[in-house]
Amino acid sequence: FIPVVVIITTLFFTLSSCGEKDKDDETPNQPPSCSINAPAGGQEIVTGTLVTIAVDADDADGSIAEVRFYVDDIGKGTAVAFPYNYSWNTAGETAGSHTIKATAFDNAGARTSDEVDIILELARAAMEREARWLTEIDAGRTTAELIGIAEPEIVGSK
Repeated sequence: FIPVVVIITTLFFTLSSCGEKDKDDETPNQPPSCSINAPAGGQEIVTGTLVTIAVDADDADGSIAEVRFYVDDIGKGTAVAFPYNYSWNTAGETAGSHTIKATAFDNAGARTSDEVDIILELARAAMEREARWLTEIDAGRTTAELIGIAEPEIVGSK
């Protein structure tokens, strides 16, 4: 009688633990990757233009649930499917340095962020910079002089 009770008890505990996972066997969730491809860090952008913020996001052990876009820590938009892009209308934004941030979330809640700093300049400032460039060209300076490199020497000419 005792051997039967031992066999039944052993069988009961064996079967009841079959559906349980051993916590030591679980692989922890890996965070997704997130990289802002555009605009480039340091890029000068004229206010009033539409800027595409393009992000490359991937998750090796799951999927990307969403990518959130921020400018100066203010939420601007979300993308839930590839391509992970957001069109930022810079009309009405102040000139100067701005930080663009993208945060990718995976299907298990892990997140990773990337940031780039860009410079917004007023359309007038961009036109004035271009006008100075054209004025210097018009004043007879060569392109090489304008960008600070020596004129190429032509061999055999005197």
